[in-house]
This record gives sequence, structure tokens and C-alpha cells, in this order.
Amino acid sequence: MPIRFRCAYCNQMMGIATRKAGTVVRCPKCAGQVVVPHLDPQTEDAAPSVRPRPGDSSQFDAVPIPEVSGIHLTRGMLILFLAFTSVLIGVAFFFGYLAGKG
Repeated sequence: MPIRFRCAYCNQMMGIATRKAGTVVRCPKCAGQVVVPHLDPQTEDAAPSVRPRPGDSSQFDAVPIPEVSGIHLTRGMLILFLAFTSVLIGVAFFFGYLAGKG
């Protein structure tokens, strides 16, 4: 029996084989990455239709990260980008300060 669940991003109903439970799949409508829930024997609709809050891993193993204009960003890449940007801003302010002192 296939597992039926909804995409956490666009609420698209999806169905997939039970052997894929726990794996990451892409939504055919919005291309968001979602984790296939394990089949709940008591209900047919295994996953809720509401999007989980960030940090709430009770319904999914990981909160899916959407793709922005075809580029998939991981949390590590985002942290490195923010750190690098902060350093560049600090250097710019330092040299601006030195140029104003002279």
C-alpha cells in the first residue's frame, strides 16, 4: 500500500511506495525536498497538511530547505556566507576609519 502524504511547502498530495519511508524526495509540483513519513497504521493520511515550524522535528527528520532560483543552499553554506559577509563589512569599516583619520 502506498504512503500518501502532503508536501510541506505547497500542500500537494503525493503517494509513494512504503519502502521509501524515511527517504528524502522532491515534490513534483514545487520541487521542495520533503522526508517521506513512516506509514501510520491507524490513519491513511500519514502526514499533516500544515507546514512544520523551523526547529520542530517531531513530524519530519529535517525541515526541508527550498531551492532559490535553482541553487540548493545548505545550512552550512548559509553560515559560511554570513560569516564571510560579516568579515568583509568589518574590513570595509576599518579601512573607512583609517581613510578618515589621515
